[in-house]
Amino acid sequence: MNSITHVVVPGTFDPVTNGHLDVIKRASRLFENVTVAVAASKRKHGTGTTFSLEERVQMLKDALVDEGLVDVSVEPMEGLLVDFCNARGAGGVVKGLRAMTDFEYELQQADLNAHMAPELESVFVMSSPEYGYISSYHFWYQRTSLKSLKLCIIAVIKYICPAFSLYSANILKKVFYASCS
Repeated sequence: MNSITHVVVPGTFDPVTNGHLDVIKRASRLFENVTVAVAASKRKHGTGTTFSLEERVQMLKDALVDEGLVDVSVEPMEGLLVDFCNARGAGGVVKGLRAMTDFEYELQQADLNAHMAPELESVFVMSSPEYGYISSYHFWYQRTSLKSLKLCIIAVIKYICPAFSLYSANILKKVFYASCS
């Protein structure tokens, strides 16, 4: 049986998080050759990614240099992960798992990959406790929802609640901004 020396760590990395970097570091300790595949994900969240593919690739390259992981390569990926892995001779895919919901989703993906490329192994690493709650999706969601929520609160304070005194409105603004910082 041949051992796996080259793996791919795929993701959208929109943006790259410390949790992502943790998975990449751990993959580089386990395997000789690690390639990070930054997925185009043109339809992520129904609107596309926050950052362009080129920006995400560059952010990841910069972050890996900062972490001292200069032997890890970063490449943009369009199309199927199994095709990307086969084209580079990678024998495995490394994914990080934070919770049971991650496992259910990743198991479905691993099963699909196994049907398309039976020789491609899926390797799962549990998140480090300090990064288990981090998700780039939550960054995206909170960034968009807090901005909308902030605008709604300002509108309520300014226009819907004219009976509020200036004092009350300033207190609400301070409480709201403190909770968003």
